[in-house]
Amino acid sequence: MNGSFKAAMLAIIVMVCGIVFFAFCGIENIKGHELGVKENWNGVVEKSFTPGKYVFFRPTTSFEVYDMRVQNFIMNDKGLADGEVGIGRANDSYKIQTGKGKQDVTFKMALRWRLDPLKLIAIHKAVRQDMAEKVIRNNLQRTVKDKGTIKEALDIYSGQGLVDLQQAIEDGLRNLPEFVAQGVLVEGYLIEDIDLDPKYEDEIRLKQLAVQKALRMEKEALANLKEADAQEAQSQIALNKSVVEAEAKKQVGILEKEQEAAEIELVAKAKKAQRVFEAEGLKESNILEAEGLRAMLLAEAEGQDALKKAKYDGEAGELRASVEIANLQAEKLKGMLEGIQIIPEKTVLSIMGNGGQGVKPVIDVK
Repeated sequence: MNGSFKAAMLAIIVMVCGIVFFAFCGIENIKGHELGVKENWNGVVEKSFTPGKYVFFRPTTSFEVYDMRVQNFIMNDKGLADGEVGIGRANDSYKIQTGKGKQDVTFKMALRWRLDPLKLIAIHKAVRQDMAEKVIRNNLQRTVKDKGTIKEALDIYSGQGLVDLQQAIEDGLRNLPEFVAQGVLVEGYLIEDIDLDPKYEDEIRLKQLAVQKALRMEKEALANLKEADAQEAQSQIALNKSVVEAEAKKQVGILEKEQEAAEIELVAKAKKAQRVFEAEGLKESNILEAEGLRAMLLAEAEGQDALKKAKYDGEAGELRASVEIANLQAEKLKGMLEGIQIIPEKTVLSIMGNGGQGVKPVIDVK
């Protein structure tokens, strides 16, 4: 009995603790595509919480979880029953008046967007979960009106005009200051359909047919022009080819002449170099020959000088010199005597010696 009582009391205590825990404590499960913002006694915590499970005390703390995936904001006349997926109102297509004629044009469109994770805390403080109605709707309508009203209905009803308008609206939304400031990142914009006022549909249809006919004629003319251009291009290619070939031949001839001139110049330079080399060799040969002759003459002169010096050096040389001088004087005197025919009376001719220094003839007239 006591054991059963204790078990019952333990179960009651556990149950009360569980009730108290879940009454005052909570577990927030943030999924993979979500980020959480936490608030406590001090206000908003200045950081976002990544996916995971967080235990918190309910009386003082709360979590707000934001879907960070790309979302669709729809403005058309479809509902959930039509399989439409996205945030928007039923029967929510947007009507504007375009062009000079103020023609009614109804836009059915969708905007793909997501929250900027870097601005999630500011989004939580200013907007919270009402981003579609507080920020997106009015700014989307204003941008479509600004870009669409300056066009004519025919220009935006279909074709390239519709594509250009769609791109212009998307670019305007991506750079819209209100979206940038409040953390809306635009991923894409699509005009699903455009409806015109019925009274303009026949007129626009006829204009479209005329435009299509003009486009077809333009395309045919363009095709003919392209064919003519193709033929002209082929002719130009052939002309260019012949010009290139002629130019190539010309260049080959120029190169051959330049090569021939270079060869002639090279041969002339070689011959000139050979003549210079031969002249230099002859010059060197003459110089060497002159040097040899000069050396020989110098040697011969020096030899004669040495012989002369040896002949007349010393006493024997002086005696030889005296004798040679005397002989020379006698020869001279003999010549003089041979020229005299008459010797006057009492003319005394005496040849006086000079003590071995030579013979001196003296004529004394008495």
